[in-house]
Amino acid sequence: MGGGRVKNASRIKTAARCILMGRHASMALYVLIAYLIGSLSSSLPALLFGNVESAPLLVVEYIVTFLVNILVSMIWVGMSVNALKILREEEPSLGNLFYAFRNQPDHFLVLELILSLIRTAIQIPTYVAAYFYAAGQINVLQYLLFTLFWSLAVEVIYMIITLPLSLAVFLMIDDPQLSAARALRMSVRSMKGKNSSLLCLYVSFVGMLLLGVASFMIGFLFVYPYFLTAQAIFYKEAVWGRQY
Repeated sequence: MGGGRVKNASRIKTAARCILMGRHASMALYVLIAYLIGSLSSSLPALLFGNVESAPLLVVEYIVTFLVNILVSMIWVGMSVNALKILREEEPSLGNLFYAFRNQPDHFLVLELILSLIRTAIQIPTYVAAYFYAAGQINVLQYLLFTLFWSLAVEVIYMIITLPLSLAVFLMIDDPQLSAARALRMSVRSMKGKNSSLLCLYVSFVGMLLLGVASFMIGFLFVYPYFLTAQAIFYKEAVWGRQY
């Protein structure tokens, strides 16, 4: 990646650290709460269906899991709201985690549905592997190794595919009247010529995010607010031309 893009990513990260000063702990707390809500909600389908062995029930479980994940993703919209609040020198709050459920929820639901469909399409090989495992056609080691490999691949592929769409959620937070379709079109237009810059910013966080996950999510609580704030700064500069 070009040196200019690397320097730009470094500048945005420096600005994010400065902006987060004094608010990092509260943002980490809200990430923890969002994570706990999401984890508990995402575990419900598995608890409901138990050890599924038939293909029809497996399909139903996937559909229920898909719908639950959409609702969980709407909670994470609230962390983007908090990141924008910080840029405006306002205080983040726990109540913002439910922002998407209170402000044009149908718009945010459509946006998260579209993004979830993209992710689900990429995850199809994982579902096929789960079916073969349930049917006894592959052993547990083969299943776990493939799932681990493809889970990492999914994140990389999804990140690259959705780069042009990355600003849509921020656009909708700034203007709740925007439909999901219009926000996505505006994001694509705003991202023209900037995809590689955002990718460079994302890549610069990979090491920290992996360490955050490897530390049993403890480090993630502090890395993710940093990542979100940097992403919000990128949005403000890309759309509104304000440099931090």
